[in-house]
Amino acid sequence: MQNSGGRLEHWAPDRGHVDSLPPGSDGPPQHIHRKHTETFYVVSGTVRLTSGSEHVDVSPGGLVTAPIGVPHTFSNPDPDQWATFACTVAPDLYIGYFRDLAALRAESGGADKVSPNTDLQIMARYATEPYTPPGS
Repeated sequence: MQNSGGRLEHWAPDRGHVDSLPPGSDGPPQHIHRKHTETFYVVSGTVRLTSGSEHVDVSPGGLVTAPIGVPHTFSNPDPDQWATFACTVAPDLYIGYFRDLAALRAESGGADKVSPNTDLQIMARYATEPYTPPGS
């Protein structure tokens, strides 16, 4: 992890600069950041970025930014191939979420042991809230 005085931060839980999604896996519940943007750069595989009811499948070399206030999540739609991406947040407020989540995953025995509700509770500490679609 590199600190730039709060202007930009990248999260590096496993490999220094990237994160990987297993084939066919979902990401966190759809959510909205109130104080930072989040940008995804796809390194390999396909990452599906969803905002509200729309989604885009991003190939290697693709870059997508979720601005402040825009609902989003990510997943790997490919049933056979891992997807790898770099994630940056600006400013770096949200890095605490990644640290808290990594600690919880280590304590509980893995990413699949953390419930979506627990994930959302951690997000709430960092100006992030769940997305509720209109009319639901």
